[in-house]
Amino acid sequence: SNWLFGEAWHTWVGTNSAVFTNANNWIPAGVPDSVAHLLVDGFYSNAPILSGTATVMRMMVGGGVTTATLTVNGQLTMLGDLEVLTNGTITHSANTSSETNKLNLIVGSNLTVSGAINVDNKGYLASGPGYVGYYSGSSYGGQGSGKGLTYGSITAPTNCGSGSREA
Repeated sequence: SNWLFGEAWHTWVGTNSAVFTNANNWIPAGVPDSVAHLLVDGFYSNAPILSGTATVMRMMVGGGVTTATLTVNGQLTMLGDLEVLTNGTITHSANTSSETNKLNLIVGSNLTVSGAINVDNKGYLASGPGYVGYYSGSSYGGQGSGKGLTYGSITAPTNCGSGSREA
């Protein structure tokens, strides 16, 4: 990654809570905004959770020796680059019988992923548009298991997968 030394980077420390928009969870303190360059490197007290929407200039997740996870339950817009580096993961919280949590990323420039964007097992639990019964998980835009149905687009997913059974 090319570092822009004139830009101020905010590092997530999560000392007060997991709330992404809490200014005191960042060093230097400040609510992330459209000019913010953010780093979530895994050295934190609480992993960040964004509920709702946020727009930032640039973000890096991971890259350190510890695991860094960013949970987005809404929309995160990067006007510039998003880099999900080694040991970095972006995900959303699990759903149950309704599609409450979704990961919606908008990247204005480059997206680099050497870590993971992972929403495995985060769809509906024993319900959803493709649900046909126990042990028949359905997939949004891919292949389900058992008798599961495939629905939606694999190239433009907008909904979560359907679960097959209770946890």
